[in-house]
Amino acid sequence: MDYVKRVYSQPNARSLKEGEEVVYLGKGKPLARYRKEGGQVWVSYMSTDGNLYVDKDFNVQGTISQGGTGGTGTPVVKGGLVPMTAGGMGANISANTGTMYIASAGTVSTGTLPVNQGGTAVTANTTWVNSNITTSADGTLNYDGTTAVAPSLPDISGTLTIAKGGTSATNSNGWLNSRITTNANGTLNYDATGATVPNIENIAGTLTIAKGGTGATDSNAWLNSRVEMNTNGTLNYSANGSGNPTMDTLTDDNNIRARVTGSLASGNGLNTGVAIGDSVKGITIFNESIIARPVTDDSTTDASDIWWQTDDTPVIKCIFNYVHDTDNKTMKCSFLLRSGSADSGKNAIIKLAIYDYSIGGVTTGSVPDTGADKVTPVTVATNRTTFSAMGTTSAMDISGLSAGIYKVAILLYNEDSTGGTTSYLTGPVVIVYGS
Repeated sequence: MDYVKRVYSQPNARSLKEGEEVVYLGKGKPLARYRKEGGQVWVSYMSTDGNLYVDKDFNVQGTISQGGTGGTGTPVVKGGLVPMTAGGMGANISANTGTMYIASAGTVSTGTLPVNQGGTAVTANTTWVNSNITTSADGTLNYDGTTAVAPSLPDISGTLTIAKGGTSATNSNGWLNSRITTNANGTLNYDATGATVPNIENIAGTLTIAKGGTGATDSNAWLNSRVEMNTNGTLNYSANGSGNPTMDTLTDDNNIRARVTGSLASGNGLNTGVAIGDSVKGITIFNESIIARPVTDDSTTDASDIWWQTDDTPVIKCIFNYVHDTDNKTMKCSFLLRSGSADSGKNAIIKLAIYDYSIGGVTTGSVPDTGADKVTPVTVATNRTTFSAMGTTSAMDISGLSAGIYKVAILLYNEDSTGGTTSYLTGPVVIVYGS
């Protein structure tokens, strides 16, 4: 007897010789016998309890049935039930009746399909076949499959209402459009006597404005051609011929002509002695460059002073008196400003402000009351290192000031709080603008 050896690794075609047989016990599998024959590896599993183990598909050419007698198991296919877990119904339905049932083995019968399952709930088609529905001559329906009769309008009994497309009348005289005719005065009749073309002259009454008329019977109340102008500029409605109004003939309650002819010169411009008023006003109220210095006898004007400041505290560098008139509305300042060459982008800043007077003693005179700004001040900043002509981009609103005398101050400071940056200011000019 040939000896069959046991191997400890999964046999394959390369590990086995032709005709060689071995046994191998894989993990979780029964003991298997392997044999190489014709270059292929054949395998069969052994059993210790009679159960059959299959690696992959179980291909059966015949019928599968339970073998032996006295077994406790249920036949799987032949003569038995296929459980639901195996794709069957798990029950014997041969004795059941219903929509579809098996009356006996191999015979399928059907019952009545209810409406909720897509059926008609009846066994006789005479209760639902559409061909049984026919029409009678009077328009009613029947369900007896008799020959249909086409209904006609004369055969339909009763009166067809307006809601159903009828006239609600049995006599055509109550609705026939051909009986509607017009009278000469525009009214309608329903006697088919023959229409008369209405004429506007025959239409009685007054056509109101709401209906496109004039609301009048006399054209003198509305005829546009009767509207004319008198020489004094007034209108009339007499159709007597328009006049040509001139400055000499126009009614002038406010003496406009006298004021125009008295103020305007014939060759354009104003007559001598006529005041232009205060509608335009722009007055320089301070110009630092015109101050004479040094202060000595016969002193003349000198170059403008240059003020400087090295920290972020605003300091008054120039202050002067300002007499405010209620016609004055805004104030602006122009100047030359620069920041020091070693300032690395720190801005030089000037501030234009207005203060009240504070009356001091005999020697000190009047000083600005810097406790509060009278109006919102304006500021201008630059980091240029050379003097640049600048001005306040927005005007300071002084329209709310009462007439009187105030102190106008120009203050200078820098963004650098450490004192390492210097700001320079010279040549300030302050201008006030009126209404």
